[in-house]
Amino acid sequence: MAVRRVRYAPAMHRRLIGSALVVAACATLGAARPGQGPQQPPRFTSAVNMLAVDVRVVDRNGEPILGLLPEDFTVSINRHQRRVVSASLVHFGSTSAPLVNIEQPLAKTPGRIPDDSRVFVIAIDASSFSTGGITPAVNAAQRFVDNLRPSDMVGVYVFPYERPAVDVTHDRRAVRDALDHVIGRREDRHGQYRLSPSEMMDINNGDREALQRVVDAECKKPLDALADLGCPGIVSAEASMAAAYYESEAAQRMYGLGLLLHDLGRVPGRKTVVVVSGGLLSSPRAGGRPDVHGFMVRLGEQAARSNVGTYVLHLDDTFLDTFSASRPPSLRVANQNRAAIADEFANASGLERLATETGGTYLSIKAGNGDLAFGRVLRETMAYYLLGVEPSVEDSDGRKLVVQVSTRAKGAIVRALREVIAK
Repeated sequence: MAVRRVRYAPAMHRRLIGSALVVAACATLGAARPGQGPQQPPRFTSAVNMLAVDVRVVDRNGEPILGLLPEDFTVSINRHQRRVVSASLVHFGSTSAPLVNIEQPLAKTPGRIPDDSRVFVIAIDASSFSTGGITPAVNAAQRFVDNLRPSDMVGVYVFPYERPAVDVTHDRRAVRDALDHVIGRREDRHGQYRLSPSEMMDINNGDREALQRVVDAECKKPLDALADLGCPGIVSAEASMAAAYYESEAAQRMYGLGLLLHDLGRVPGRKTVVVVSGGLLSSPRAGGRPDVHGFMVRLGEQAARSNVGTYVLHLDDTFLDTFSASRPPSLRVANQNRAAIADEFANASGLERLATETGGTYLSIKAGNGDLAFGRVLRETMAYYLLGVEPSVEDSDGRKLVVQVSTRAKGAIVRALREVIAK
């Protein structure tokens, strides 16, 4: 199937595009007609500056919605509506590519990104998985690689402990081999009172009822030698130290992810990073701990500069891990049962914030092997729209521009970067 890809000034810098990107009557939507060569990109002749905004529009099943016109979109920049002048479709054809035969030699990866290639990086958050718990994630990622179109390019990035070169390639065997060598490196932290993540956050947020539940179970036992030494204060101190630990760990993990987003700025065109993680603690309360908000804001800015869209896949085994035989037994079984569900929300909150700040999509996997979530990524990335948006004078002063995109298409879900950086 012929593929049409719109060429435009490097959107990875999200800058105001000059006279090269302006609407003209010759711009059309859709792929080339059968029997014709690839449709040429639209030619623009006006001298009006335009702002380029990439957006995916999909239905509830993740299938791209095609055939939309400029009037079908509404775009706001810093909460002020702007006129959408053009909506050019970039469509990559069918998802039904045969599985790669790893016994067959593959074409050598070129030194440039072909026009008909989607570019993926599978970013494995190794510190969020136990040694055995990472296996389902790795196996699902390998099946995802096998089902990419032959022209698609893909790489693997493991963070935060190392910084391998970001190598996107057609060589499926090399990618599968890299995934085979990924090791889960989670270090479970169990303090004296074995506070659950949700208990730790509640105590740090000043929740006296949460503190009292722990104190009632731990501090009034005859064998507790610390009861006379201010046990409630020790519980609070343990919660504070745990929050500091998780914040430091989150900083390390997000720094590693930030390096990837920065390096992808050197790769032209649109890229998709599929973050695969077992969870990231973050307090949902303003000013609460662990606090990862600042890290996420910076990642959002870097994703905008590098023209990177994200999918955050959360392989959530929090509930099963809580009652795992390998976990140290709790002296507070009733509290443990109560905290299990709250812990699921706590471990998801950081990843949800990551998806929000980078304009990406959060997909929770509580059962199964992740194939459904990876399949959705394949479907949703088969097409996107390049919107030409008429900016105002204040949009070109170098500020960060917060973008909101909506569509009147029925049942549509919009995926778009949350911000652009005006140059």
